[in-house]
Amino acid sequence: MANYTKTTNFAAKDSLPSGSAGKIIKGTEHDTEYNNIATAISTKLDAASGTVTNLTGSAVNLSITNLTGVSGSLSNMAFSSGTISNLISDLSVNDGGTGLSFATAGSVLLGNGSASFVTIAAGTAGNVLTSTGSTWESAESPAPKIDEFTSSGTWTKPAGKTFVMVECWGAGGGGGSGGLSTTGAATRVTGGGGGGGGAYTYRLFKASDLSSTVSVTIGAGGAGGAARTGTALLDGDGGGGGGNTTFGGYLTSYGGSGGGGGQHTAPSGARSVGGSGGGVLGTGSTPNIATTNGSGQFGGAVNDGTSQQLSSGFGGGSGGTAHSSAVAGAGGSSYQGGAGGGGGSGNNAGSPGYAGGAGGSRAGNSGGGGAAGSAGANGTAGGALGIGGGGGGGAWYANAGNGGAGGTAAGGGGGGGTGNPDDVSLNSGAGGNGGSGLCRIYSW
Repeated sequence: MANYTKTTNFAAKDSLPSGSAGKIIKGTEHDTEYNNIATAISTKLDAASGTVTNLTGSAVNLSITNLTGVSGSLSNMAFSSGTISNLISDLSVNDGGTGLSFATAGSVLLGNGSASFVTIAAGTAGNVLTSTGSTWESAESPAPKIDEFTSSGTWTKPAGKTFVMVECWGAGGGGGSGGLSTTGAATRVTGGGGGGGGAYTYRLFKASDLSSTVSVTIGAGGAGGAARTGTALLDGDGGGGGGNTTFGGYLTSYGGSGGGGGQHTAPSGARSVGGSGGGVLGTGSTPNIATTNGSGQFGGAVNDGTSQQLSSGFGGGSGGTAHSSAVAGAGGSSYQGGAGGGGGSGNNAGSPGYAGGAGGSRAGNSGGGGAAGSAGANGTAGGALGIGGGGGGGAWYANAGNGGAGGTAAGGGGGGGTGNPDDVSLNSGAGGNGGSGLCRIYSW
């Protein structure tokens, strides 16, 4: 047998660490090496599709580039430094993004299938998001809406409403001014008649029956008759009629007529007529009264049994009459329409003037009639929603009182008091202006 010389240090090779080049492994170490190789293969990261999970250690000075996020994930990783570059700036809708670089401040994002999100602006203050069945839009709140017109304009139908109710008041007529006698003449003179109140009408509509915009016209109150001055015998100036209030061609509320002017010479018991109240079907209705004007009809007018119909339901109240030898008549009342103005005072053959009549109201004759007296007190102006103005006080050798203005929304103006001046600077009382119309629109 040949003799061999040991050329390798087997003991040294045997003691090398596992995995070292040249290591001689024993049979019992095969399993360990195999398991180590299997573990390395199973944890190998494939950047295109692999997954690294639950990595809790720190990655120092780690640089990750060109990460597109097509598949795979990095989770629970803590970085102490390093960079991630070349990421997608705008995540597409398919990848769960909005498809937008930014959204307008205050806007709402809406999905649009596979395309970029769309935005909805907030719109008008008080709007809410409303479903159209296929998308959302900024629209007016479904809460009831009230529009009030005190001057003419255009109404725009609110979106999303089902019903619309409209209320209209016609304007009140102006009161007539008082008549004027000659200086020192012992004649009977009447004051001006009160203006009639405007009518009230209302109607309920389906919103779909109305156009998108409707023109609203607010009737102007009738002007009061101008005061008379001078030394001549002069009749008073009649008051102007109140204008109609309309909601397009859908609804009309008629104005009251003006009060008659006072008479400069009048027999005992003579009257200056008051204006007619506006009716719901026409201006200045005078039902069943041949000699004096009456209340507008609707809901039942009440006749005072002597001169005129004073009260009504929805039509305007009649204007009060002015009397030559008694206290002037009160203005008529109305439950919903405008009340009439009170009549102006009269003088009776040189005696001090009588009191002016009170203006009407919703609860009866509660307006302020001007007090009689040498100073000729002015009538009290009417209040809100149709209280008529009171008539002016009478005068003797002094300026007469003016009629009070009709209340807002359809009140008739009061009649002016008579004048019997001692000089040309004195005058009769002017009639009060009628109250303007009003329109209210309720949408829900």
